[in-house]
This record gives sequence, C-alpha cells and structure tokens, in this order.
Amino acid sequence: MDYDNPQFVAAVKKVLEGSLAHLVESLQNLKDAIDAHWQADEKRYEAKPVAVTDLRTEVPIQVKTEPNRSKPEKVWHFIIGTLEAAAFLAIIIYTFLAYQQWRELIRAADASDKQATYSRKTFLEAHDDFRLDQRAWVGLKGFHCNDCKEEPPFQTDSTLKVGELGVTLANTGKTPALQMSLEGTYVSRKYSEPIPDYEASLRDRSAFWKGVGGWPPKGMSPEIKKRLTTASKFVLAPNGTHDLVIVKGLSVTRPDPKGNINDVVITYGVGKITYTDPITNKTHTTRFCIFNNGTAADFHYCTSGNEMD
Repeated sequence: MDYDNPQFVAAVKKVLEGSLAHLVESLQNLKDAIDAHWQADEKRYEAKPVAVTDLRTEVPIQVKTEPNRSKPEKVWHFIIGTLEAAAFLAIIIYTFLAYQQWRELIRAADASDKQATYSRKTFLEAHDDFRLDQRAWVGLKGFHCNDCKEEPPFQTDSTLKVGELGVTLANTGKTPALQMSLEGTYVSRKYSEPIPDYEASLRDRSAFWKGVGGWPPKGMSPEIKKRLTTASKFVLAPNGTHDLVIVKGLSVTRPDPKGNINDVVITYGVGKITYTDPITNKTHTTRFCIFNNGTAADFHYCTSGNEMD
C-alpha cells in the first residue's frame, strides 16, 4: 500500500478530525456535568442568610453544626466510629491482660525465689546434719575410784583416801578424733565455794607453785621441762575408748564442819579433752567434772562442768 498517496492521507486526516471533534465534545459534556454537580452540592450545603429581625424573635435559632451527610457517608462514619471504639476497647483489654500476665510472672518469680531459698536451706541443713553425724564426738563414758575409802568411816572428822581416780573417754562419732590431748587433776574446796573447772584448777595450781618458787622448778633440764608442760597427743578411733587416771594415792583431810555445811570439804576431779574433727577440720573441747560430797568415799557427776561442743 502506498502511504504517500494524497487520497489516503486525506482520508486519514478526515477520520482523525472527526474523532478529535467527538473527543472534545465528550470532554466538554463531562466538564459540564461536573460543574453542574458541584453547583448542586454548593446550593444544597449553602445556609440561608439570617436577617436582623430574625435574631430578635423569641423562636430558638437552630444552628447547624454539622453538614448534611449522605447515607453512604453516614454508614462510613458509623463504621469508622465503631472501629475506633473497638480498637480502644482492644487496647484496654490488652493492657489488662498484660498487667495480669506481669503479675503472674512476678508471683512465679517470687515463688521460684522462695523455692530456691527453701531448697538451699534444706540442702545446708542436710549437709550440716551429715557433717554432725559423721564427725568425731569424744565424751565421758564413765569414771572409777579404785580402793577409795573413808577413814574412820562414817565420822564427821575423817580422811578421804583415794587409791586411783580415773575416767573413761569414748569416741561415739563415725570418724577418728585427731590430735587428741587429755588433761585432768583434782581440786578440794569447801561446799560454799563454786564448782571448779579445769581452768580454775590451773589457776589454783599456778598460785601454789608461785608461792613455792614456781613451776617447773629452777634447774630442771629443758627436755624434762618440755615433757612436763606439753600434753601428749594421739588418735582415738570411732567407737574407741581411752582411760585417763586423774590422781593416785590421794589423802584428803576432812575436818569436822561442826554442823556448818558450808565448811564441808568437797573433792573434785576435773579435766579437759581437746581434739580435731577431720570432717569440719575444727578443734573441739570436752570438759568433765566429778566430785565426792565429803560424807562418804564414792564419787558422782557434778551438777555443772560436764559439756562438749
């Protein structure tokens, strides 16, 4: 086909001119329709002017605060309001649930902390009970007074003679008592004086030796002095026992108190045991006290001074 043909070109121009004129006419009609629609809306929303005379009337004036809305606009406004209210309600519900969940977490954390504290306390108590059950326990199992008598017997003015006064110690624990040392002695006091312990007897002995020149005596060799002043140490196995002689060949004069009980002479046997427990690695001390009541030859446990830790 020859596109440069004048007849073809003229026909195309005629078609384009007709189409363009039709398009212009359609656009003009659309513009007129839009203008008419806007004019109608303006007239519909336009408020009538109020005259001065109208203001003076007693009839209430209705002031229009909102524009008239079409039905679709009202529906849409209702939907928006409902969604906003639902969203606000959802926020309130979410906040409440989050607060409740936070409180539950706090309660759970507190309960967990209390449980952990209780578990730790239970574990420590069980651990302490185990250590106490397994450690060494050295105490006084009994005592004896061999060939002890009163001369003359059953007299207010007499002498207490002791052949041998001693005690038996026992380890009732489940581990050995290490570095165990024993010390014991006797003390005579009047009934009115307090019950002594081993430390009090040491003070009395120190005062006695100080009055006669001191202890150990001067001129004693260092080796003998060390042996006399240093307590020997040994190991006492579980369920093991050991005998300690407090005094041998003792004679205690007991003068007639002439009816005054406070002047009755009381003879005490006191002592101290120290040892190390391998479970706790601590040094423990046991003290004991036995006495003769000044009216016979037998001995009894003191009312105080028998203790162990």
